Amino acid sequence: MIKKIIKNIIFFIILINIFFNNILYADDNNKFLIKKINIIGVNNFSKDIIENKIKNYKNKNISKSDIKNIIKYLYDTKLFNNIKIDIKNNDLIIYINENKLINNIKFFNNKLLNNTELINILKKFNLNNNEIFNEKNLFDFKKEIKKIYINNGKFFFNIEDIIENINNNKINITLFFNEGEFTKINNVNIEGNRLLNKKSILNILDINYGLFKTVYNKNKLLNNLLKLNLIYKKKGYLNFSINKLNTKFIEKNNSIDIDLVINEGKIFLINKFIVNGNYNELHKLDINSLCNFKKNEIYNYKKIYNVKNKIKNFLLKKGYKNPKINILISNLNKNKCTLDINVEIDIQDKLNIRNIKIYGNKKTLDKVLKNKMKQKEKTEFNIFQTKSDILELNKFKYFNKINIYTKKIYKIDNLIDLIYFVKEPYVNNFSVGANLNSKTLNFECNYNNINWLGSGNSLLLKAIYNDPKYFLSCDIKNPYNLLKNNKQYECKIFDNLNTVNNNSDVLRIKDSGLSSSINNNINDKINTENRLCFSTRTINFNEFEENINEIIKKNIFNDNIPKNIIDLNKSDKYIKFNKIDLFTKMKYIYNVNKYKEKYLNISFSTDNNLLPFGINLYRLLFEYLNNNKINDYISLKNEIIFFIMPDINNKIPFYEYGLIKNYIDNIRGFKSNCIEEIDYSNIDENCENLNILKNNSKINIINEIYLPIELIFNNIKDFLKISLFIDSSNNLYLGNNIFKNILSFHDHMSFGINAKINLKIGNINTSYSIPIKYCDSNNIINFQFKFNRK
Repeated sequence: MIKKIIKNIIFFIILINIFFNNILYADDNNKFLIKKINIIGVNNFSKDIIENKIKNYKNKNISKSDIKNIIKYLYDTKLFNNIKIDIKNNDLIIYINENKLINNIKFFNNKLLNNTELINILKKFNLNNNEIFNEKNLFDFKKEIKKIYINNGKFFFNIEDIIENINNNKINITLFFNEGEFTKINNVNIEGNRLLNKKSILNILDINYGLFKTVYNKNKLLNNLLKLNLIYKKKGYLNFSINKLNTKFIEKNNSIDIDLVINEGKIFLINKFIVNGNYNELHKLDINSLCNFKKNEIYNYKKIYNVKNKIKNFLLKKGYKNPKINILISNLNKNKCTLDINVEIDIQDKLNIRNIKIYGNKKTLDKVLKNKMKQKEKTEFNIFQTKSDILELNKFKYFNKINIYTKKIYKIDNLIDLIYFVKEPYVNNFSVGANLNSKTLNFECNYNNINWLGSGNSLLLKAIYNDPKYFLSCDIKNPYNLLKNNKQYECKIFDNLNTVNNNSDVLRIKDSGLSSSINNNINDKINTENRLCFSTRTINFNEFEENINEIIKKNIFNDNIPKNIIDLNKSDKYIKFNKIDLFTKMKYIYNVNKYKEKYLNISFSTDNNLLPFGINLYRLLFEYLNNNKINDYISLKNEIIFFIMPDINNKIPFYEYGLIKNYIDNIRGFKSNCIEEIDYSNIDENCENLNILKNNSKINIINEIYLPIELIFNNIKDFLKISLFIDSSNNLYLGNNIFKNILSFHDHMSFGINAKINLKIGNINTSYSIPIKYCDSNNIINFQFKFNRK
């Protein structure tokens, strides 16, 4: 009876299960019509992800297999979990739980790896902000981090995570690092070494386990073992190997023991060195000369590698695009310890250049650039020559960027076009400056175009005005092959009016003329220049009381005055004469750490006039610049300039003034231009009143500290820079002027504030100076302003 009841219950359960199964899911032959789709549980993700997949089921009959496909698709997105589907009154209802999103990840107590390094590792495990959180990924990340720490000697490292649930199914992850102390090497046991003793091997492995124990670092140890391998192979031990490397961690004192067993093998000698390949027979002697091996020479892995590179570079220079050089060891005789070295050369294709094409040079002419290139059209392609051409083009600063490509010619394997893609910057530079004191306003304007009309010529226009004085010049330079390589042609036109005062006596001196020069760069350190100058000087002495003949004899004019002018009558209002100078100049420059922020520059130059009764100048210049970054906000600039020009005797040609003053006169707060007025009325033995150029020696020291304005106004840190400065200068002059002999030592100093403003159209540099030490005759300039348009 009981068996019958049980049998009826089982039958009833099966019947009910079949009934409900048919109602809920139907089967492929019994489908339900879906009129509406509802999605419940989506907050962080768009419902479109689901609707785009199931919208085709709307107003259609769906089967059990269709529902299985929907569920599978939703799980495959990895966005959801615990997915359930129900059908009620022709509505398809999808219940979803979203996977959690990572809102933020924080690190604490990490020292070995900084935050940036940890974030980069997190990315590898898809643990970024706003990504789906996966516990396995977090586990794998922690495992990887622990491996890194152990390899760097942190065996007691541990990392703990705290996961905090926040609104909208998001989480914050906090990772706490317990790095522990570094594990150090306690002892190293080495076996199998005969050539090198234990101390030598430990030095190569960079291990010390004495008083100052070395921190264990697995990667460093493996790299040093590779060095040991190369050292043995350089000495002929072809079969050197590491047979055993074991490490034993001693937890008690946080240290490690290392067991190292090596197999040195035997020294092998080279029996033959054979070169084979499809290279041109014309190159055979050159290639054989590169393979300078002798019979029974000790096998040296490094030397063989260097020979391989030499052969490859030789073939590249001969125009072969990508020669293949393989070095094989053959006839290895383990008993006699000899071997043969076989060099297999496959030259591939030798390439010739059909055309050189340049794109992006909207201003610079093609012929200007091609004229500078050593790699020419209709010649063999040489990759080293091409790289050298890129370096040469970059020297002229015509381009921000230069990329080079080769393009094969269709159906012609050994012919290519060489294509340059360049990007030209804005090459015009315009600047205007003003110096203001209580008496006068000095105005200066410069225009510089380093690539005028795309011709490769540079154009410099300069104008200085300080009533009634002025200076005008137009300078054109051509660095290209109108002349031979490494030579530069320059032409300058000038017009200058200057005055010389002594109490009520005034001389007005006007110079006009033309100079041309040829510069020759012998090497990176030595430069020579030959300059020819034609000038006309007009001297107005109406306001001068002293006899003009006496003044001419004293040679105030920095020129050799023609003899026929000496006999002028005093009634004449002016004198005018022409002058020709032919100079040869040599300059030697020694640079140390020639960088933007720090450099040391020492130069020596001579100027010799080749014509009779000319002037000779000798200059020694020492420049030092150092920018020290004290912290993230404060930096200190130190600049020292030391200048010597012995026995100049008032004979510097005026067209050299600007060049010299650029080096020796940059003290803020004092007049600094080449047409400044010279006042001799207050000369004494302690104060130098001569033109700043009339110095036998000069030392300038500039100290400038930049203020951390970004601490107050963070949004303008790239717009404005403010600094405080102290400038000082010491000058020594031994000589005479038109009025008296002078031994003069003079030093002057200024303190002030400087502001640099960076605008889109250029930058503004302005300063206000307060002189600390000066002479009564110094021309004080309190306010200086300069605008530079780039």
